[in-house]
Amino acid sequence: MTDVHPRSGSFDTIRLLAALMVLHSHMFALAGLDQPTLPGGSYGAIAVVIFFVVSGYWVSRSAVQRSLAAYASARALRIVPGLAVCCAVTVLACALATSLPVNDYLRHPKTWAYLWNAVPFFHVPVLGMPGVFEDGAVKDAPNGSLWTLRYEVMCYVLVALAAVFGPKGVRAFVAAAAIFGLAVAAQALGGAFDAINARYVVLTDFLQVGWIAMFVGAFAFGAWLQEADERRLRQAIGVSAAAMLLGHHDATFAQVISIFLYGSVAVWVGRNLNLDRRVTRGQDISYGVYIYAFPCQQLAVRWIPEAAGAGFLTYYAVALGGTVVLAWLSWVLVERPALRLKGPAAGALERLTAAVAGRWEVRSGNGGDLAQQAGRPGALVDPIDADAVLRRSAGH
Repeated sequence: MTDVHPRSGSFDTIRLLAALMVLHSHMFALAGLDQPTLPGGSYGAIAVVIFFVVSGYWVSRSAVQRSLAAYASARALRIVPGLAVCCAVTVLACALATSLPVNDYLRHPKTWAYLWNAVPFFHVPVLGMPGVFEDGAVKDAPNGSLWTLRYEVMCYVLVALAAVFGPKGVRAFVAAAAIFGLAVAAQALGGAFDAINARYVVLTDFLQVGWIAMFVGAFAFGAWLQEADERRLRQAIGVSAAAMLLGHHDATFAQVISIFLYGSVAVWVGRNLNLDRRVTRGQDISYGVYIYAFPCQQLAVRWIPEAAGAGFLTYYAVALGGTVVLAWLSWVLVERPALRLKGPAAGALERLTAAVAGRWEVRSGNGGDLAQQAGRPGALVDPIDADAVLRRSAGH
């Protein structure tokens, strides 16, 4: 895959802005008010599209340039540690909001089942906890933002499989996503999106076809933009802006076009402006803002009188302040330290994979070729020493 632009500019700022757009949109929804909108959807819906496009822009390159072990380690360490701590903090904080006695709440199996949300994609999401947020504008939802993470992880898996075949594999993934997305969009424009989204992927009951088309399409568009030069990027902005201007009256059409318009604008800003130096300064709290905002808002809207009326600004300030503090703590204490483990974790995973492959080769009698492919390029593993390598990897 062509390295058109180095990682610089304003991408951290773009992600932070998108996280704050989600927060801003949910402030109104959780107070029972209409969410603010732009052409193509609410602030929150557009922000999620931006997240997926920017993610596809960078993650697709990472999948091609890194070994599978390094890629998997980087993705897992970016998502899981911060999310795991957030889920634990949410469980404890909601002890202040449950209608049950605190001891009953803490002993209830559903309370601790909520922690399974720290591992998105591989299970049915646990949406609520006993006695928590049983009334209000959004009921039984301690964190209504986490549902998109399973689609994010799905995109990571798909692009990793495509990257096994190199840049051409990623291009094939982009083409397949475009065909699938256009097919779903054509039906959605006919008013069938709800029917499409009622379908789930085979063997799962938590991956809906409509959202897959939208999010994988946005992610794949970001992967396409990774190889697009400035001329093609400006063309994407111009064509999508014209389409939005002409068709914004059709909500479904505008939602589809929003992927291309806001996604390409976000990438242009990320490439061409240098906001990170002034705004984020290497401190990426966007993920923390995204995962902590909803619980803070749910708690604030219940504790502050008239959050939908005279107390709205107080509710907004309390929820925003709590979110930013928790996001900062998450970055400093959890996410940044976890990211420093990418190298050691990748090395351990490569050695473990090579050891397992070596043991398989001992049994099959085919030598060490498979072990070489599983580990770092050129790093042969002696099948006789496979058990020793496996023990060292486990203890690393």
